[in-house]
Amino acid sequence: MISNYLKVAFRSLKNQKVYSFLNVLGLTIGISSAILIFLFINDELSYDKHHKKAVNIYRLNSGYHLPNSGPFEAYATSKPMVGEAIVKDYPEVVQMCRFNRLTNQMMELPTTQEIIFEEIWAADSNIFSMFTMPLIQGNPRLALDEPYTLVVTRNKARDLFGTEDVLSKTIFFPEDSLEFKITGVMENYPSSSHLKLDIITSIETLKSQNWRPNWWNFNFHTYLELAKNTNAANLENNIQFISRRYIPEQEDGSGYRQEYSLIPLTDIHLNSNLRAEMEANSQLSYIYIFGIIGLFIVLIASINYMNLATASSVKQAKEVGIRKVSGASKADLFSRFMSESLLTTIFSLALSCLVIAITLPELNDLADKSISLSVLLNPLVIFTILCLVFFVGLISGSYPSLYLSAIQPKETLKGSFSSNKKGASLRKFLVIIQFTISIALITGTIIVYNQLDYLRNIRLGFNKEQILVVPIKSNTDEFKLIQNKSKDLSFV
Repeated sequence: MISNYLKVAFRSLKNQKVYSFLNVLGLTIGISSAILIFLFINDELSYDKHHKKAVNIYRLNSGYHLPNSGPFEAYATSKPMVGEAIVKDYPEVVQMCRFNRLTNQMMELPTTQEIIFEEIWAADSNIFSMFTMPLIQGNPRLALDEPYTLVVTRNKARDLFGTEDVLSKTIFFPEDSLEFKITGVMENYPSSSHLKLDIITSIETLKSQNWRPNWWNFNFHTYLELAKNTNAANLENNIQFISRRYIPEQEDGSGYRQEYSLIPLTDIHLNSNLRAEMEANSQLSYIYIFGIIGLFIVLIASINYMNLATASSVKQAKEVGIRKVSGASKADLFSRFMSESLLTTIFSLALSCLVIAITLPELNDLADKSISLSVLLNPLVIFTILCLVFFVGLISGSYPSLYLSAIQPKETLKGSFSSNKKGASLRKFLVIIQFTISIALITGTIIVYNQLDYLRNIRLGFNKEQILVVPIKSNTDEFKLIQNKSKDLSFV
C-alpha cells in the first residue's frame, strides 16, 4: 500500500512540473535555512563540552562591594591566592588551574628575526590533566613545570616556525632578553571553546620574575575541578565570603568587601558577560531568537506549500472523485496526499544538503565559526534533521490532505467543483500570516543591517586611519626614545 502511494505521488509530481518545482524550491530554501540555523545553534550550545571533565569544572567569578555601601562590580577573574585557599580548605575541590593574560609580548621570529607581538597566557602546570587539551608533542605532565617554557598550538607552531616539529626549539624575547624553550605542541582548539590559548607559558615563569600572589589582583581566571556528586551550590555558599577568613583586617581597613561565585564551564559562553571575560561571549537570548527565526522560515515554506496545493485542487479533484467511487476512504486519500507531501519534502532535503555544502563556508565566515559538514553525521544531528523533515512534511501536507480527502465525488464527477468555494477563507488567512512573518523578518534584517552599518561608519571625532599604536612598556628606554623623538615631529 505504501509503495503504491509513493508511486502515485511520484507520478503526480512528475506530471505537474511547474507546481512541483515551486514546492520543491520553497521547501528547499526553508529547510536549508532551518538546518543552517540549527547548525549554528548546535555549535553555540556545544561550547566547552569537548572537555572530558566539563561537568565537574567551574570557573570562579569574583567581585567586590565598593566602600560606603557602593555598588557591586563583578569580574570573570579572581585573585591568584583564592584558588589555593579553596583547594586547601575544601576537599571536594580536586584541583584548580589559573590563567593570566600577558598581552603584547615582544617576540623575535626564529626564522626571519622579525619582531612580532603576541598574546601569551601563563597557566598552572596541571592544565593538561584538568582540561582536554591533547599534546601531539611533549609530555603533558612536565611541559609547564619549569620557568621559561612554552606550549603552542599546531597552527601557532606553523606561524612561528613554518613547521609543526618545534619541540625543544627556542624563541627569544628581546624586551626582557629572555629565551623560552618550546616543551609541547597542542592540537588546535575547536571553534566551540572559550579557552583559545595559542601560546602558554608556566606560572613558574611569573614566579621567577619576582611575582608574588596576593588577595587583591583581579587578573587571574581561576577554574576549579569538583569531585563527582559535589553540590556546587553548597560550595558556592561556603566560599562566597572566603576572603573574610584570610584578610579581614585589610577588608575592614579599605572598605572593600570581596565576594565569590561559581559558574559551570559549559555555561560560560551563553550565560556570562562579566568584566574581563577571556573572549566576548554570546547570550542565550540569541539562541531563542535564531530558533524562532528558523521556525518562522519553516512555517513560511510550509504555508507556501499549503497554498499551492489547495490552489491546484481543481486538477486533483477528479482523481479524488474516482478514488472515492472506487471505494477509497478518507483515510486512504489522506495517506495518498500526505505521501506526496513527504516525498516532496524528502526530495527538498536532498537538494538542501547540496545548498548547505555550498553556503556553510559563507556562514562560517559570517559568524566566525569553523563548523564542518562532518557534524551532519552526528546521530543527534541526523535525528533532529529527520524530525524537521517529518515536521515540515506533516505541517505542509496536513491541510491539503484533509481538504482534498473531504471533496465529495458528486461535485467532481458533475464538474461543479470549484476550489474557490472551499478553503478560500483559510487560504487568505494563511497568506496574511505568511506575509506578516516575511515582512517582520525583512524589517528586522534591515534594522540590524542599518545598526551595524552605523557602528562601522560612525564619526569617532578623529581619523582612526591616522592613529598609530605602539605596544611597548612605558618604563623602558625604547619608550623614552620614542617619546623624545615624537616631540620633534610636526603633526598636521
